[in-house]
Amino acid sequence: RAAGAGRQSPRAVELLEEDSELPGSDEEEEEASSASEPFRVELKRFTSDRTKLNLGIWFDVRDEYPLFISRIAPAGKGTTAVQVYNEAAPQGLELRRWDYVKEVNGHSTADEMNSVLLSAPVLDLLIQRPLRFKRRVEKNGGKMGLDVSHSPGAVSLMITNVGDGAVRSSAPDIRAGDRIVSVNGFRGTEAALMDAISTSEEPVLGLARAR
Repeated sequence: RAAGAGRQSPRAVELLEEDSELPGSDEEEEEASSASEPFRVELKRFTSDRTKLNLGIWFDVRDEYPLFISRIAPAGKGTTAVQVYNEAAPQGLELRRWDYVKEVNGHSTADEMNSVLLSAPVLDLLIQRPLRFKRRVEKNGGKMGLDVSHSPGAVSLMITNVGDGAVRSSAPDIRAGDRIVSVNGFRGTEAALMDAISTSEEPVLGLARAR
């Protein structure tokens, strides 16, 4: 699907307004995200009394490798394996939305990782923080020149191709594989993000990139 067409719906506006604004300048976000090295996370599906836990994470199935964490269950919605890990994790090593998973129990292909995620009682994940950055795109009445893909109900847009258009002119470092996770500082569903891009003459894209 090409970005930059359509009208903004009331539902899309509502979703965008409900989400929080991204703080910080482009340079602050890039500096903070570039400092992180890969680290390991151990998630356990069972408590010490053998109570089974939901993992509490969702992946965007459009990615083949690495896996992209699109959602993490919020605190207060029931105990999850991620919540247990995050509460005990050293500062800065919490599992976060938009992290990338590069290995699961030693496996590094998408099919193998997904299979292990469904069944293994203990999960050893190799996590990489994304490179986060923002780019302003000046349309000047033209097209964006982006092809994007997304899963149903996703909260990001994966760029599959950058063709001729405003993105190539304004932000030539944006490339296929990058993910649009916010528009003009706001987050939302894939429909809300698409509508925000199409109705803004100078959309500011918040992006996440696998390393």
